[in-house]
Amino acid sequence: MEERIHRAADLERPGALQVFALEAHLDPGLFRFAEPQLFETMAAHYGLSQQTMETYPAYVAIMRCVVEGASMELTSAVDNEMARFIDLMYDETAGNMVRTLFLDRQRADKALLDVGTESDFCVVLTATGSAADSIAAALSRAKIAIVDAGAATNSDIVIAPSGLSARGRVDLVLLSQIDDEVAGADVGILLASSKSYGRALEIVVARESQHGTLKALALARRLGATPFVHRGSRSMLAALSDAEAQAQAAGLDQRAVLLTQALRAASFRDAGYVADTRTADVASVVSGRFPAYAGGPFTFLRRRGPAWVAAETRRHAEAAPMLMGLPHTVN
Repeated sequence: MEERIHRAADLERPGALQVFALEAHLDPGLFRFAEPQLFETMAAHYGLSQQTMETYPAYVAIMRCVVEGASMELTSAVDNEMARFIDLMYDETAGNMVRTLFLDRQRADKALLDVGTESDFCVVLTATGSAADSIAAALSRAKIAIVDAGAATNSDIVIAPSGLSARGRVDLVLLSQIDDEVAGADVGILLASSKSYGRALEIVVARESQHGTLKALALARRLGATPFVHRGSRSMLAALSDAEAQAQAAGLDQRAVLLTQALRAASFRDAGYVADTRTADVASVVSGRFPAYAGGPFTFLRRRGPAWVAAETRRHAEAAPMLMGLPHTVN
């Protein structure tokens, strides 16, 4: 679903609504504005699922602008569009997305401003598997060379698999699954991306290491990834994926799935591993591990409040006992 929410790009360009509304006034084209299921028809035409329509109100607002504006003079249609836009800005979903994907993401990306701009480092990648393939592809797109260990210099970055099997110098440990731990180095990384929002690089600091953290931040800068730095030995983003899979296997509805994920994220915070929950929300959304409309796991908990969280946890306890062992705190 997430990768398809920008399919209606021709309706989202600045000024496009005015032009589209004028054209619709002259010729509705594929659509018959009087039909009862018009919005569903338009959604199907642009490849938007029912769930996308229900969770991202901007699409309905755009369609209303077009349909309502079709019978108006252009000036009135523009005024109507502005009214719909103002209504949209008061919607919870819009607030979540603006805060997480714009304001807090800019704040998170500022961590890269102090990282050196040198562009001549290479990477030694001794890890294998799908996570290694993904990071290799990202390195290739960023024009970062992958070299053999014997050719590595001090300025290069050595990325090894998780566990204690790696020999020799290791700068960063590559994480992928919930059970992967930072071992054999001080810092681990997990690279995750979504088609809609780009990349996030989770940087897990098991032991204080300026060397390893700076290497990871330099890698994030070259990859164009938003950094998410936290303490601990395991990946929070991997935990979100694991929680989603467990909740879906238990047959929980979408909101309960999000609750399970959010409580799993809260367990990292309550253990003292994640201090910056705003950046955690950014990474969760940018990586595609949590939907943008909900703003991230910590925004989700704050929006719902402790009473709702406790009630929903009790309601799903029998079907999903994994919820009961997780923290129910919000603030």
